[in-house]
Amino acid sequence: MPYLGNVPAEAYSQMSYQDLTGGSGTSFTLDYPVGNENEIEVFVNNVRQEPTVAYTTAGTALTMTGTIAATDDFYVVFQGKAQQTIGIPEKQTNGDYNFDSGTLFVDASTNQIGMGTTSPATATGGGIDIEKAGGASVRLDDTTNSVTGELQVYSSGMNLATATNHNIIISPNNSEIARFTTDGLTFNGDTAAANALDDYEEGTWTPASGGGTPAGGSAAAYIKIGRSVTVMADVTFTGVTSPTYVISGLPFQVDIVQTGACIAWNNSSRYLSLVASLSTSNLEAYNQQSTLQNINDTNRLIFAVTYQTYS
Repeated sequence: MPYLGNVPAEAYSQMSYQDLTGGSGTSFTLDYPVGNENEIEVFVNNVRQEPTVAYTTAGTALTMTGTIAATDDFYVVFQGKAQQTIGIPEKQTNGDYNFDSGTLFVDASTNQIGMGTTSPATATGGGIDIEKAGGASVRLDDTTNSVTGELQVYSSGMNLATATNHNIIISPNNSEIARFTTDGLTFNGDTAAANALDDYEEGTWTPASGGGTPAGGSAAAYIKIGRSVTVMADVTFTGVTSPTYVISGLPFQVDIVQTGACIAWNNSSRYLSLVASLSTSNLEAYNQQSTLQNINDTNRLIFAVTYQTYS
C-alpha cells in the first residue's frame, strides 16, 4: 500500500520494564500502549508466558487467561513502545487517503493533495488545495528571521514580508530575469534602486482651456510607467470664454520638457506642436511658425504627448 513520508527507522526501539507484583485478577493496565501481544514479554514467577494464549493486549490493557495472585512475582518487559501516531493510513472507499481525521487528503482520482476541513476532490488535473478559515492558508517562514523573510497566502492575495535584500527572484535555469524588491521591479540581474520599476498606472484626465471643458464625445486617457507619462486625447472644447494657447489638466506635473504632435486643428489638416511646460500641468500649443496658437470653441485636437514627471 502506498504511503506518505519515511518509515520511522527507530520505531519500537526503546526497552522498558513494568513490575505488576501485588496485583491480582486477570485485568491489568500497562504503562505504555502496545500494538500486539508480541511486543511485550510477560513473566509469572519468572516463567515467560505464551503470547495470545496466556494473555492478550489492546493498547494499554493486558488481559491474562489465568488469574494472577497478589503473591505471584508478576512483571512485563516491553520490547518496544507502540508508536500510535506513526503508520500507513487506511485507504478510503472513495480513493482518498485520509490523515488525522480530515486534515490531509490525497485524492487518487484527481492526483490532488488537499489540506483543510473537507476533501478537495472537486479539482481536476491535479494540484494542491489548502483550505483554512481565517488567517494565512500558506506560510513559508525563515524561523530565524520571521519578520523579514516570510511568505503568506490569504484568500485576498499573497503577502511577502520583506526588508532590504529580501527579494522575490524569477530565475529559470539559474539565469535571473526579474527581481521584486522593496524598490520595485528590476530585470536581468540589475539590483540598482534607481533602475527599479516602481509604478504603472492607467487612467483618464480632463483637459481644459480658457475656462472651457471637453464637449460630448471627447476622450482623454494616460499611461504612466515609472516617471514616463503618455497622455492621449481627442477633444473639442466648449465654453471657452478667453481663448488661450494652454491645455491644462495634465494628470502629473512636468519635470522634463517634451513635445508631441497635434494631428488635427479646426477640423482641417493644420498641424500643431504641443509642448509640456516645465513644473506645470499644462501643454502649450504652437503653430508651424513656432508661434503660440490660441484654442477656441469648436477646435478639435487629436494628440499624444509623452513627458517625464517627478516621481
